[in-house]
Amino acid sequence: MTTRIATSRDSDAIALLAETTGLFPADMLADFIAPFLNGDPGHIWFVHDLGAGPVGFCYMTLEFLTEGTWNMKALGVHPDHQRTGAGRSIVATAETWMQNAGHRVMVIETSSDPAQSAARAFYPSTGYTLVGTIPEFWGPGDDKLIYSKVLA
Repeated sequence: MTTRIATSRDSDAIALLAETTGLFPADMLADFIAPFLNGDPGHIWFVHDLGAGPVGFCYMTLEFLTEGTWNMKALGVHPDHQRTGAGRSIVATAETWMQNAGHRVMVIETSSDPAQSAARAFYPSTGYTLVGTIPEFWGPGDDKLIYSKVLA
């Protein structure tokens, strides 16, 4: 069991995980992952792999015009592997990677939708603080909630 930087070989598994977790349609993955696979240093993907393939992933982008701030755009773990430490391993690995690279702040955005209640409980349990809300951002009655954590 390991959390590692993703490779092109992980793309199909990530697409399936994205669809299974409801984060985004699988056919959108190619556009999301292309900058990372093409070597863009402002994009990174991590996967949690149990040996038979990834069961979780996260996607992060560098926030432009900042000094070492990254935004975790997606974090998903297969429902069969939630509450097993996979999500915590992914977040911890991403944070360690950031610190080793001299980056300082992680931002995570989520929804106020009841379907995201587990995410809203998870982020504070890993040291993230709710720092802002944008009302109606995702749609009527669905606010954007912004969490952050200073790593350095």
